[in-house]
Amino acid sequence: MQASTQHITRENFSALLSSALRDTNPGTNYGAIRVVLHYWDDDSTHAKEDAETIGDYFKDTHGAEVIPVMWLSETWRAPPPRMSALADDLYNNTTSRSLLVWVYVGHGRLNNRTLYLGNARHAPTSDAVLNSAESSLSEYNSVDILIIFDCCHAAASTNSRTLGNARLEVLSAAGENQRAFGCNSFSYRFIEAMKDIATPQLALKKATSKLSRQTPSFWASGTQEKIISINNTAPARSTALIAVHLVEDIQPEEMIQWVEQVTTASYSHGSIQVKAVEKECSTIVILSVPLSVLLPLLPYVTLIGISWK
Repeated sequence: MQASTQHITRENFSALLSSALRDTNPGTNYGAIRVVLHYWDDDSTHAKEDAETIGDYFKDTHGAEVIPVMWLSETWRAPPPRMSALADDLYNNTTSRSLLVWVYVGHGRLNNRTLYLGNARHAPTSDAVLNSAESSLSEYNSVDILIIFDCCHAAASTNSRTLGNARLEVLSAAGENQRAFGCNSFSYRFIEAMKDIATPQLALKKATSKLSRQTPSFWASGTQEKIISINNTAPARSTALIAVHLVEDIQPEEMIQWVEQVTTASYSHGSIQVKAVEKECSTIVILSVPLSVLLPLLPYVTLIGISWK
């Protein structure tokens, strides 16, 4: 056990911990990430499985909430995108910036430069999705939107429009007159590209070059500088148990509230946990922290142990 008898004020330790969290996870902190998966119930192209692959990535890596939406093929009609309703819920229930990921996996049909998300005449269009997203962004300025079209001809509508808002990004599995590959699906390649980056962050700027090599028909919208970058991670599997000697006399409830504030501002919810608070002349706090932030804290804390998972 590495011991430190150095006392530190809560304010200074807060700054130290916040800096360590930011340094290990550069990017945008999202108070909430919601992923909505869309696919048809009778799709024979493994659309459901591919969509779930994307959902699992966001859930396992970024701690996102995943909502599957199965469109029924009886009438080949789908409800409107409802992007504003989804953004409204995030906006009103999250105090910081949020991210909405809207995903469609399945067939894409091109007719007069209009992309239909499905084979039938009454299938929803990509234009409807993008119009809903842009309307939502104008109303809810703290909700970013990432749209993923994993279907043939996916770039048709996005090629012909200007996505002026820097908080909307679109990833397309194929160009305007290209087919998406079935056996090597874009969903699968997307996850592989994320793994190749070897970081928990979703940085689209880094991912797009890899996707371009892996999936020849890949196309991305927006500016050259991709703007959506997530530093949220699911609670770390490997953790360190540390003790910190704080100058102030702090109650356990107050310490728990302070940890929640730090994690909300600098990391993902649940990543740091208060295990115990002992009060003598000062306050000794036992914390469980992600292993990735341990090194810069070591001069100021006592390392009790590491849990490898």
